Amino acid sequence: RGNEKTHASVIRQEFRHAREARTLGEISQLCASGCAQLHSLRIFDSADVLCDSAGVGPDGAPLADIVVTVSEKKRLSHASTGVHTSSGEGSMDASVTVRNLLGHAEEYNMVMEAGHQRSNAFKLQISKPRWLGRDIVLAADFGKQTVSRQKHSSFDEKSRGGKLSCTMGNAEDPAGCHDFSYELSLREVCKLPMRTASWSILEQRGLSVKSAISHTYTR
Repeated sequence: RGNEKTHASVIRQEFRHAREARTLGEISQLCASGCAQLHSLRIFDSADVLCDSAGVGPDGAPLADIVVTVSEKKRLSHASTGVHTSSGEGSMDASVTVRNLLGHAEEYNMVMEAGHQRSNAFKLQISKPRWLGRDIVLAADFGKQTVSRQKHSSFDEKSRGGKLSCTMGNAEDPAGCHDFSYELSLREVCKLPMRTASWSILEQRGLSVKSAISHTYTR
């Protein structure tokens, strides 16, 4: 009840283990655990579970009616703008975070930045917590950035690319936390004066590609 924007599958997957319970006590414990997991999605203001006995099944296992009532948060989670200075360049930035846009408890975070010396940046991050009802977070990052170094080194640096990651477990759990990621990015050093640029900068001019796979274990 109350899931106007959230798919029912998001709620059902957190209570799927209740089908395996053999006693009403186990059902009650699993319902409490499922309710806690719903709160961890950060898309509900409240989540309440009503568990009522519904007799006994053909195999002698207890039956129960489980009713979940939720109150959903607003999709716009965060929005801000600001002005800052970095390396002598003034910049304006804007950040927006939206949750549960498609009803699968996913989160979108977009950051934009523009500087008065042609520096600019754009980044979009999409994450999906509790994938398949497990302690797994899937995330994808896409972005591009232009850094103007004309004032100090007379060249511009452009980069664009993306990153896919999968985080399994929690650092507080006995099994620890595994983070797998793959990153692909393209870097370009351009608009440099050929006659006055240093040799170290001339060696970096043009395009370069970075492709990396990483695994981090935390316990």
